[in-house]
Amino acid sequence: MRTIVLGIGNELIGDDGAGIVTARSLHGHLGQDVDVTETAECGIALLDHLIGYDRAILIDAVFGSGNPPGTVRVLEPCDFSRIEHPSPHYAGIPELIDVAGQLGLAFPKWFRIVAIEAQDRSTIGSGISPSVLRGVREAVSRIVTMVRESSMEVANG
Repeated sequence: MRTIVLGIGNELIGDDGAGIVTARSLHGHLGQDVDVTETAECGIALLDHLIGYDRAILIDAVFGSGNPPGTVRVLEPCDFSRIEHPSPHYAGIPELIDVAGQLGLAFPKWFRIVAIEAQDRSTIGSGISPSVLRGVREAVSRIVTMVRESSMEVANG
C-alpha cells in the first residue's frame, strides 16, 4: 500500500504555511513506505501528487470554521461540498475524486484531510502564530497515529 502525506500551503503568508510546516515535521516519523511531500499548488494540480497512491493524507490550513486557531480536525472527502462552477485552479476534494474517476486514474481510496484552523492568513513573512504552531504539533501526533492505524487495518484485511 503506497501512502502519501501532502502538506499544502504557502509558508510565506502567516498561518497558511501550517500544512507545509506539519509535513516537514513528519519527516523521519512515518517509515519508508510513506512519502511525505509539500506543495503550494491547489485545485486540479494536486492530482499530479496523488495519482498512484492507495492512501492519502492532505494537511492544510483552514480559515473561518468558527474554531479557535490551532484546532485540528480530521475530515473525509464526504465532509466537503461540491463547488458549483469549478475551474482548474479552484477545484475541491470532491472534484478531484470525480476527475480521477472519470479519467480512470489510480487515485487513493483511503483519503483524509487534516485541517488546522489558522489565525493570520494575510501577513507576509510573519511565520506561523503560536496557537497554530501548537496545532501543528497536535497534527503531527494525529497523523502518525492515523498512518499506523490505517496500516494495521490493511494488514488485518
